[in-house]
Amino acid sequence: MTPKKLDHFVKIVQAGSLSRAADDLQIAHSALSREVKELEAEIGVKLLQRNARGVEATPAGEALRRQAEIILGLLGKVRDEVNNAADKPSGSVAFGMTATMCGILLAPLVKNYLELYPDVKLRIREGTSFRLRSALLAREIDVAVLNAPIAEPQLIFRPFFIEPFVLVGPANSNLNKRSKISMQEVSRLKLILPVAHNTTRMLIDTAFEKQGLVPHNLLETDDAAPMIQLVSAELGYAMMPASSVSAPTHGAAKTVHVPIEGLTLTRGISAPAGVSMSLATQKMCQLICTQTKALLAAKKLRGEYIGP
Repeated sequence: MTPKKLDHFVKIVQAGSLSRAADDLQIAHSALSREVKELEAEIGVKLLQRNARGVEATPAGEALRRQAEIILGLLGKVRDEVNNAADKPSGSVAFGMTATMCGILLAPLVKNYLELYPDVKLRIREGTSFRLRSALLAREIDVAVLNAPIAEPQLIFRPFFIEPFVLVGPANSNLNKRSKISMQEVSRLKLILPVAHNTTRMLIDTAFEKQGLVPHNLLETDDAAPMIQLVSAELGYAMMPASSVSAPTHGAAKTVHVPIEGLTLTRGISAPAGVSMSLATQKMCQLICTQTKALLAAKKLRGEYIGP
């Protein structure tokens, strides 16, 4: 019952599939299956059972998963304390970021991190703020850049950056000739909005409600890239964080944008509460802040830095 086997077993249960876990771990399916059989033989009970989607833990397997996470956490803490003494991070960091931030922040962040800490293996997760919160709660990732508000008490949330919203329109809309636009004017336009339950959509809906306005919602999408493409095809206007148009996006050249009065988005760094953060993860949090400040200073990102 080695730490490696325990870690692999936890990954299988989280993935709900031997094949997906093998792909994530980059090892052969047969080798992973053999490890499970060895664990079952050593403990003397069945740990996994098949279901319609793949596999799931038996009650005994679920008990092993819980204890394995505790053991692996303690082993990680020992390793982290030793690394902290040397200030030389190693191991791995799994971090997440929303698609809008990925476009402008991800590449320089990863490049600089790997140059500074070559002994750390990075795993990247892109998704909506809602999906990344779920991944943090499931301990699938160590840290993520999320959008406020965060209501889960199981997560810590440290705001570090506020950015404005912009209205994005087709190139022929002449928005670039304006310095700003009001929510009342926006409400009269045909809008392409994020899907419901998206934190960005929640902020937009709240802003309209506060002013007693009802938006003209034409289309919904859960990804920034299709939103830009639909705008460039002259199918409507989009309300997006400024970072969405700060990075090159397919179709962005055929759009223009203008800040929306009084509408902003707060970004924060989030991690599971009550969990010891590894040195490698601490360095990632620090570099996210450093890289954001550098992008703001270079005017490649718009907004206000409010972090440490």
